[in-house]
Amino acid sequence: MKFLLDMIHDNPGEPPFQTRYRDPEYLASLGYNGQIGKNIITSLTFDALEPGMFLHDPKECAWFEKTTRRFHKEIAEAKAAGLRAFSHVDLFVFPQKLINHFAKELMEYGRISIFKSRTRQLCRVMIDELFDTYPGLDGLVVRVGETYLHDMPYHGGQGAVTYNCADLDRTREQEEFVSLISLLRDEICKKHNRYLLFRTWDCFPDRFHANPEYYVAITDQVEPHEKLVFSMKYTALDFWRRVRFNPCLTRGKHQQVVEVQCQLEYEGKGAYPMYHMGGVINGFPDATTPKGLHHIIHHPLFRGVFAWSRGGGWGGPYIKNEFWVDLNVEVLSKWLQDPSRSEEEVFQAVVTSKGLDAKTCERFRQLCLLAGEAVLKGRYCEAYDRHLNENSTPTNNWLRDDHLGGRRQLKPIFTYLAEKGLLKEALAEKRQSANLWEQVEELGQQINFPDAKVDAFFHVSLTYGRLLYQLVRKGWEIYALSYQDKDAPIDKSTVFEQLKQEYGQAWQAYKRLYQTHACCPTLYQSEQRVTDYHVGKKDLVLSNGNTTQACTDGLHDLVNGDNTAE
Repeated sequence: MKFLLDMIHDNPGEPPFQTRYRDPEYLASLGYNGQIGKNIITSLTFDALEPGMFLHDPKECAWFEKTTRRFHKEIAEAKAAGLRAFSHVDLFVFPQKLINHFAKELMEYGRISIFKSRTRQLCRVMIDELFDTYPGLDGLVVRVGETYLHDMPYHGGQGAVTYNCADLDRTREQEEFVSLISLLRDEICKKHNRYLLFRTWDCFPDRFHANPEYYVAITDQVEPHEKLVFSMKYTALDFWRRVRFNPCLTRGKHQQVVEVQCQLEYEGKGAYPMYHMGGVINGFPDATTPKGLHHIIHHPLFRGVFAWSRGGGWGGPYIKNEFWVDLNVEVLSKWLQDPSRSEEEVFQAVVTSKGLDAKTCERFRQLCLLAGEAVLKGRYCEAYDRHLNENSTPTNNWLRDDHLGGRRQLKPIFTYLAEKGLLKEALAEKRQSANLWEQVEELGQQINFPDAKVDAFFHVSLTYGRLLYQLVRKGWEIYALSYQDKDAPIDKSTVFEQLKQEYGQAWQAYKRLYQTHACCPTLYQSEQRVTDYHVGKKDLVLSNGNTTQACTDGLHDLVNGDNTAE
């Protein structure tokens, strides 16, 4: 396994997670051989280009010195543990003073352009200073498409490639990719003999990340190098269920690593039972063609995994115990180190190491599988999702992070269900989810972990899942009253008040769980935002130049306020 890398994706603009996955010695004990930090390019002065331009104000100097010390410390600790040290960076990000000074020489179509000679010069100066300052740094993980500036008070920038711009065609977009990757390859891999892991991240299923023809059209124009690697998620879209395995994997002529999220942002982040490595390794049964890492691990282009032990998405739920995260991390890392064993064998070994006997381990695996099915039926909607093509977002992404979406997300779903006579089927699925969660909690009563803190959190997490998906069920049932199923009209007047009362009782029970158990994760919020992005101290600048806005529109609005369809 050439790469078994770990990164923590802290929520931008928020305090870092408290987690043992920051400890490189702990990562090494799990078999990892690399650790990925974040945003190291913000500690550069660019003095080789314009001496003294960046650092004038005492606050700037203090921030810079603190940041530089932190990166030196992180790299030294990783190397001492025997790990390679990487840093994840967004491009283009430069000191804002530098951008202002060279704006006319950097900009094209109102954006910093890779085709400008000044931009390429800045990149070369940046890379030279980076590896001169941090000789222990083994390479960069580069992302374009999103630029998070929340924790960078003196920097600015935007994605290095112009996605989805009406003024530019795809040929131009591909040319930008080729020019950028070729420059980075020459400077990072060839000149400095360091690794470049270039993420093919985007949110367009017909582009770089998930379109094999598009991917090959770009990468075939870049000369391979032993230290150039392309990184992509195992899913063709985001880390959702009911989406295809990424068809770009094993394509082209370059080395690849696969990105795996261990703390699923769309499925509770470990607040309730969350075991998905069975699907990651073997393929998810709900996918059109189940396929997983097991099917590609022996391919000559496969070089390993880039795992996110913690983080992904925004906000909460915030967990106080990493039990479910640990389960995913440990199964993934141990299987990758010995893929001759089945995922189930590795799962059993990991669970028995936590103090369960063989019989109890079988019950625990059954619990994990039941919980996965309960999440699939509760968070998603098969009656709606099956009419979508494999490039579409399942269930309109109505529930993500710690936000229960409302009318903006659910209206197109319920409109379709009503028109097709599928409301009852969809609501039956939500009842099935709630029933499965009851089974999960009952099964959990037969399982106890020797570690008291683990055991307490384990049982709280089961109740958390049951109560959360009771809210989902009741909320969907109430919103359905606003629609008339063409085949089976629903009489709103006879059930609305009862459902509303049941929803309120479920919400109160959910709140009490948090109030009475110190280990309980933070709760979901009944609101959603205009975009899928959280607004921090700075507006998030998207690749198309737009910024985010926030609003409340959640399940509570449908239940306690105006619950009509319009």
